[in-house]
Amino acid sequence: MISIKRISKTKRIKTDRTIYIPTESEKTIYAEIDREIKRKYNIRLHSRDTIIQSIISILTQGDYNRVEIPNIDFTIIRSDIQNFFPSINKHKLYQKISKSNILKSKSQDILKSLFFSNKIKGVPLGFLFSNSLAEIFLETFDEDIIFEIDPLFYFRYVDDIILIKYLDKSHTEDWYRKKVSNIARKYDLTINERKTFVSNWTNNQNSYFEYLGYSFLNNDYRLFVDIADEKYKKLEKTIKSYFYQYRIGVKSKRDFWILYYRLKNRIYGITSDTEKNLKYGMGFSYKYVNSEDYLDKLVKFMTYQIINLRLSSFQRNTLFSLIVFKKNKLDILKKRLNYNRLTHNQLNKICNRLGILTIKHSSKTYKIKNIFRVLQ
Repeated sequence: MISIKRISKTKRIKTDRTIYIPTESEKTIYAEIDREIKRKYNIRLHSRDTIIQSIISILTQGDYNRVEIPNIDFTIIRSDIQNFFPSINKHKLYQKISKSNILKSKSQDILKSLFFSNKIKGVPLGFLFSNSLAEIFLETFDEDIIFEIDPLFYFRYVDDIILIKYLDKSHTEDWYRKKVSNIARKYDLTINERKTFVSNWTNNQNSYFEYLGYSFLNNDYRLFVDIADEKYKKLEKTIKSYFYQYRIGVKSKRDFWILYYRLKNRIYGITSDTEKNLKYGMGFSYKYVNSEDYLDKLVKFMTYQIINLRLSSFQRNTLFSLIVFKKNKLDILKKRLNYNRLTHNQLNKICNRLGILTIKHSSKTYKIKNIFRVLQ
């Protein structure tokens, strides 16, 4: 059994919230608990892709590949739960779990040490079972939302909430806000008023909303899906930092290749980690974008950054190759790089460029991990 002392010593990262990073041995144990919770409580977490596909399908009243919008008016309600994980009443959660008594005794003992620790508020972020515990706690929250508001469409991605209803002029914005807030209060939770928006989606005017990093715009009966404003700003800031780090460095060949692969990993759809097949990068994060607006802005921004570096023609062309497209800028989102499928020779080439020493019989996993260690 892992005591709370061991858990409380788990590495923590403090940003605007505390994130706990378990050790490798703890990860194995927590992963097993997570699988047990999902299996016994029948938890099926919706993926971000599934939710975005569903939103597009609802707005177009058909296949999500269509962009024409039918003449139907909706009300869109978006909100999130303030300081969600630390705000979860872990004593009520523990009562719920112990009352059901369907988890193994060993699993319950490990969770019990978490629930009765004064050093951890709510459910800690970073543990593999954190999301599953949150789902148990909010088991009836979704049912209350659906019963009280009766939406056409409802999804909750952890603590990010969206409801779509046919436009009902008898309900005001304040009515929706109070409904969601009162339901959250039943669970000792607080709705983030700053991130709660109620807007009408109508075809006689430009309508707009954002959710899970995407923006949705209704313009002349067409649906335009793009990167959300704040997400694009963060993307641009990250890319700018890569160029800045190269600019203040010694500008060696190694520095150039670090810049190149950092940009590549940010822009392409990247698959890495031979065990978990992790997928990230713009190509996966924004695969449903059909508007060129922010991609056009990104290409211009990167072009400016590249031409303002002192580079050889080879280096300049190599960086420009990252933002080359055939027909339109949306082609950039189709670029893919699967590190797991690279040959040993291809991985060796990257390692050599990044100054990573490898022994003759180094595994692919070893090489990939070292590549990402250098690029982080």
